[in-house]
Amino acid sequence: MFPSKSKNDILGEPIENLQSLGLAEDGCPESQVILAKHLLEENPDNPINQEEKARLGVYWLIKASEKGHEEATRMLQNCLDTGRGISEHNIDEVRASLNMTLGEKVSREAARELFSRLSQGEDFVTSGQIIEEMRRCSDENSPSSSNGGGEDVPDWRARGEGSGDKLTEEMLVAAASHYSRGELPLVLKRPAIRNSRLHLAVANIARIPAVPNPLVMLAILSLLGVEALLDALPSLLYYLSLFFMVLSTCQVLTKKWEFNQFRKWSNLLVAWGCPETSSIDAQWAHCVQNAKPCFVFIAALLVNLLLSSSVHDIPYSEITILSTFMSLLTLYNLAWRKKKFDFVVLSSFVVHLLARYPYEIDTVVSQYWRYLDVHTPTVASYIVGNSVEFCLNFRLLFYLAMPVLFVAMASRERWLGTFTTLLPHLVSLSWWQMAVVASNGVTQYGLIRTFLALIGLVIFIPLASVLTVIIPIATLARFISTHQISTPFALACASLITVIYMGTKHRRTGPLFSWVQVLLTILSIWFLLHCGETEKVETGFDWREFQNICHGKKIADQENCISLAGSRVSWEGRVLSTQVTSVHNPIAPFIYHLPQGIQEVIVCMWGERFEDCTGKEHCRVPSSLSNRCHLSNWNKYEYEIEVELGSDGWSLDKTVCILRGGHQFRNLSALLQRGDKVWFLGRIMDPVEHGFKVDLIQADCLSCEAIDQSSRPVSTSTISLSLKPLFNFLFNPMAILK
Repeated sequence: MFPSKSKNDILGEPIENLQSLGLAEDGCPESQVILAKHLLEENPDNPINQEEKARLGVYWLIKASEKGHEEATRMLQNCLDTGRGISEHNIDEVRASLNMTLGEKVSREAARELFSRLSQGEDFVTSGQIIEEMRRCSDENSPSSSNGGGEDVPDWRARGEGSGDKLTEEMLVAAASHYSRGELPLVLKRPAIRNSRLHLAVANIARIPAVPNPLVMLAILSLLGVEALLDALPSLLYYLSLFFMVLSTCQVLTKKWEFNQFRKWSNLLVAWGCPETSSIDAQWAHCVQNAKPCFVFIAALLVNLLLSSSVHDIPYSEITILSTFMSLLTLYNLAWRKKKFDFVVLSSFVVHLLARYPYEIDTVVSQYWRYLDVHTPTVASYIVGNSVEFCLNFRLLFYLAMPVLFVAMASRERWLGTFTTLLPHLVSLSWWQMAVVASNGVTQYGLIRTFLALIGLVIFIPLASVLTVIIPIATLARFISTHQISTPFALACASLITVIYMGTKHRRTGPLFSWVQVLLTILSIWFLLHCGETEKVETGFDWREFQNICHGKKIADQENCISLAGSRVSWEGRVLSTQVTSVHNPIAPFIYHLPQGIQEVIVCMWGERFEDCTGKEHCRVPSSLSNRCHLSNWNKYEYEIEVELGSDGWSLDKTVCILRGGHQFRNLSALLQRGDKVWFLGRIMDPVEHGFKVDLIQADCLSCEAIDQSSRPVSTSTISLSLKPLFNFLFNPMAILK
């Protein structure tokens, strides 16, 4: 209400002003503006009383402006510019009212009206009341939608208890402000409107963070190594893009469900006084803010198609089943409009199916289902000009009908259908087209394997809690009995698992363990960045100094030579031979302890296949291993390079040195041939014995016969090979690049 002196100030006014006061107190914005105009009139006879009236006029302008009265808003802006009626007590309210948009003002006023009718004198309403009123307003034949707010409001006081959370008027008005900005009101995020397992599963997948845990990435990097990770980068990006496609599709579904709830809130406020134009603007803002998953899906799809030519052994059967399931899932959840199937969406999907169906491959359709043959011309051909023949068939008609259906979907509700219908529908069609393209590589055994995996997943989910406890314990016990595990490594793994579990499960200690994860991440990054750096020290003595010290045969000379162990040297030499001294596979000890059936599946999943020697005369793979799998791509090698020192000088005394290097010298070791000249930096290991060894730190080829193939520019054929899957996805089966 207004200040206590307001009535006394107006009692001496004409009777029409007193009537305006009564209507203004009842909430009539027109009367509030008329009253404010009268109070803002200048009276030079009593300047002190005039200032109080001006402040009171600003008060009524604020009330009228909050109801969406445009003239009151303009007058309030004029008062703020001139300073008339503005004081330190009302300037914050004036600025807050002017900063609100018209849509926010009318939405807040509708929320106040809704609260006053539902509360029936109480200080709160419940979320159950809001949901019930939404259902009433969503029904076109309900009294609440036809009478502008509903006159038959039920008695909620008897149903208030146990009907959800209690909501005050301030909470409801704040929710209306969120709605006007296109955000889903907080009071609608708590009620569980959808309780099916499918909706819960999709919602849980959509909540998976797009950015993985840094500790998980560092663990993968430490397990595979930088070179192995770079080799597997195309495959990793391919499956990562497939994961983002599934994740963004689930997010599209959840955003669609949220929009349905947002529209219920919109119908509610429109029924209680909010203009239709403000409702459309709020829905536009909501759709624009939540359109990101659709564009993420398109980007992930492009990456997946461009990388498919660089990945070997793609599981086409699994991808076909996954794509078909995701296509039907999105079609079923997005093809509803006003509680009925959307005829335009279903027609578009059927037309797309008929246009993109591979009739040439399906022999059953091509031989027996002749009425589905869309290749033969169905309209008479015409000769245009000298040599151009116009031939029309059903497939071309289907392709021409698709853009028309797309425009029909996008033009709904003042082009709001672009976000609500068209973009989600394109996601569904993309999944179906991906299933069509992947079906070319499907095998019978692959389909059987996929269905068995799905059935096994459904059957063994109830036993997952028991299996997750028994299987790791049994595997760890068997592994410990055959291998020695370092205690620091085991403690580090246990600590990492504990930190991640405590950080995700316990709310009170979650922030603490989150900071611990951040600290561990920073330390790990620092270690990875500095562990491989070469210390900036002197390169040590040259070859002649070493030869002068270690050339003698006396005991004293040999003792002086032994003292050089661990010293850094930077020498040059000629390569005599190279060989592999040891092999380490980080995952083979775990996999080879699994049962034979599981072992073969995992080896083919993570490893590579032997060369298929069927029909080949000169094959280096035994026939028994043909088309089987191995884990050699995970091997970590150690090499020895035999080098002859002093071969460029006049001295006849040549010394043989053995260079020992790890897996990081694999590329160099593969290039070296006998007679190549190399430079190396390393530490002397045992300078006394013949053929003393040097532990390599750095090495480079000074004069080599082999040519580094990695320096070649990317050829045009490589680019065309990458673009071929994208072309087939867009035009399959009408045009296919073999």
